[in-house]
Amino acid sequence: MIGALSQKRMDSVVYAKKCATCTRHESQTGSIAGVKDHKCIKNYDGSSKSMEAAALVTMLQRMLEEKCVSICCIISDDNSCGRARARHRTNGGQLTENVEEPTFLVDPSHGKRVFAHAIYNLANAPVKTSAVTKGLAGHIKNCYGACVKCNRHL
Repeated sequence: MIGALSQKRMDSVVYAKKCATCTRHESQTGSIAGVKDHKCIKNYDGSSKSMEAAALVTMLQRMLEEKCVSICCIISDDNSCGRARARHRTNGGQLTENVEEPTFLVDPSHGKRVFAHAIYNLANAPVKTSAVTKGLAGHIKNCYGACVKCNRHL
C-alpha cells in the first residue's frame, strides 16, 4: 500500500535550515571548518517564514517542467507570502512567465480555527477588558462555521 501511495504523490519539497552534524561540530569547535564528510541536509538559507512560499514556487515550476502539469488552483491557509511569490516576475513574484499563476482559495476549516482563536482570546481576557465568556466564544465559533458552510458556494 505504501508503494501505491507514493506513486500518486505529485510533488514535495523538503527544506532544512540546519544540519545536526554541522551544528554539533560548530558548537564543539567554534567553526564549521573541518566538519567530517556527511550527507548535509541544509539546503535553505532564507527565513523560516519564507520557506513554505519558496517550496510552493519550486513545485509550481517543477510540475510544469518535469510532468507537464499546470496547477491552476491552490487551497491553502491564506499565506500571503506564498500568494505574493506565486506571481509572475513581472507582477513582483518569482514565477517564470511560462508557469500559470494559480488562483488561491482559503481552507474554510483553517479560517474557522483562526477566527475561533481570536474569539477565545477575548474569552480568556480579564472581565474588565471583555464580556465574552467561553460558552459565548464556542457559540460564536459554531455560528461562524455554519455561516461559512451555508455560503461556501459563493
